[in-house]
Amino acid sequence: PKVTKIAKTAPEKSELRFTNPTRPKPGEAVTVLIACGDFRYGAVGTVTYVKGNKFYAFGHPFVGVGKVALPAFKAEIAASFKSPLEGFKIDTDEKDYIGYISFDNVFGIEGEIKDLPDGTMLPISIAVEIDDNGVQKKATFHSSVYKDKLFTDELIQMAANTLLSRLWDDRNKGTVISHYRISFENRPPMEFFDTYSVGQITQFGPFLTVSDPWLAINRAANDVGRLMRSDWDFKIKDVQTSVRIRSGDRMLVLDALRVID
Repeated sequence: PKVTKIAKTAPEKSELRFTNPTRPKPGEAVTVLIACGDFRYGAVGTVTYVKGNKFYAFGHPFVGVGKVALPAFKAEIAASFKSPLEGFKIDTDEKDYIGYISFDNVFGIEGEIKDLPDGTMLPISIAVEIDDNGVQKKATFHSSVYKDKLFTDELIQMAANTLLSRLWDDRNKGTVISHYRISFENRPPMEFFDTYSVGQITQFGPFLTVSDPWLAINRAANDVGRLMRSDWDFKIKDVQTSVRIRSGDRMLVLDALRVID
């Protein structure tokens, strides 16, 4: 079987459970998720062997980093595409929870038919308010991404880019008021506020760039990555972000500047 990456938004009010696993059977399709909720990202393959409370699938790696804890679900194949270069499958929405992938290497993935361990996934929320010349748009997205030093920050950025890219044209000018909060299990939360303009073209030598309205979410993702890769014991509980965009050119006037020592 070929690994097939999926990136899609979940049906409204859909919820996945990570308890009371259903026993899989060899030959069944299985989906392994590294992100779930409104934004889902994972791979679909085939269960090859089941013994005791373990199952094996794919016959090739998924992320290939060894010890992991990724939720797995029964799947249905909607279509298969054959190719001498790289065939792939398209699956439907995930079905019954069957356990979690505990080991991922070059020869395949090994799973446990057990409840997903607590604290495996990191909840993230993204709230967006847009005033586009009087047209109001509001949206709130909730997802959970695999909590890992290598993947978490990249997954948060992927979720933001996938979910928000259709809400705002990056070429439009506007003002962004942003806020993000990183909560911990073992210490007070960290909060960040920022205001910046978007749609402005900036030149660096021969290169032209346009400021990103989702910069605050990328900053939150980068901070989460730094915290998880630090030598300190930051037990991150969840990440909440909000972005407000108002279209048009505006001027920011500072009434006062205070330096707090």
